[in-house]
Amino acid sequence: MSTRMRRRAATMLAICACLGIWACGAPDATTPAGASTPATTPLGFANEGTTPQPTPKPSAEVTPKPSAKTTPKPSTKVPATPKPSGQLTAKFISSIGPVSPGDNANATVKTVAGAKCTLVVSLKSGPSKAQGLGTTQADDSGMATWTWHIGLNTTKGSWPVAVTCTSGSAKATAKTTLVVQ
Repeated sequence: MSTRMRRRAATMLAICACLGIWACGAPDATTPAGASTPATTPLGFANEGTTPQPTPKPSAEVTPKPSAKTTPKPSTKVPATPKPSGQLTAKFISSIGPVSPGDNANATVKTVAGAKCTLVVSLKSGPSKAQGLGTTQADDSGMATWTWHIGLNTTKGSWPVAVTCTSGSAKATAKTTLVVQ
């Protein structure tokens, strides 16, 4: 017999014993020692002058435990907070580099569809004038992408990159770093 079944059997035995004592009108702590206790009904009313009748045994109903399949697990995901209309965001979704002089660099920004975004790479010599940089329009999924050539004379180091996106009167900016090695 499993431990679980033994525990259930012990619990049922204890319940039956308690019900048997209660149904037979056993003395409680308020009954003086040696005093007789009149037979009572299950509600506690005295049945003086009557013979107590056996109480039918209660049927043991087993309540099934909910299975893991029927018990939903709490979600750890935080629901996305809807953005009010008119709020514009810009976020770099890919890293730029590291790159070497002579390589092509790529940047992708997530914003809203149709937003106009301008990418500026600030090098030691000033803002890069490389072909492929400048303003582009986000596609229908809100992606704006740039590809440009890193000149052979570009100074090695980490250089700030900024994007500014506009849609109507709304404006959003994001920053990252270009590493040239």
